[in-house]
Amino acid sequence: MRNEHTGIHVFSDRYTLSPATVTGNVARGNQMDLAMLVTVATLPQVKAGKVKALAITVPQRLASAPEIPTLAEGGVPGFSGAPGFIGMVAPLGTPPAVIRHLSSEIAAIVARPDVQAKIATLSVEPGYSDEKTFGAYLVAESVKIKEIIKTLPPPQ
Repeated sequence: MRNEHTGIHVFSDRYTLSPATVTGNVARGNQMDLAMLVTVATLPQVKAGKVKALAITVPQRLASAPEIPTLAEGGVPGFSGAPGFIGMVAPLGTPPAVIRHLSSEIAAIVARPDVQAKIATLSVEPGYSDEKTFGAYLVAESVKIKEIIKTLPPPQ
């Protein structure tokens, strides 16, 4: 978490993957004070009572965990992490008609109740964005992340 949102200093101890962070922490007797992790890695441990979720970084509570408040509800307004997503992209130069067809087929698949249920098991909210909306989202998030990276101190 960045200092301008909370006024606190948080030491970063990076693992390569969030599941390793959760598993390693639980195995060592919960020695970690705080971590920001993806829900797919964390929610099973939260539901099992192994770790406590303080808040989620997305603007709305998750349907899969409505008991976990957002950071804004917890008193940290203005902070919003990028929601987890599963996206599909095509190689540069793919004809627009092919992209529209694939997008339409993906929308139909994602709308199926069995697929919605399977996606929900990943602790992400099922949803669909068409190719233009998803492309714009990726560009906007890339710009935001680039600006955040510029503010970080060099790794030591």
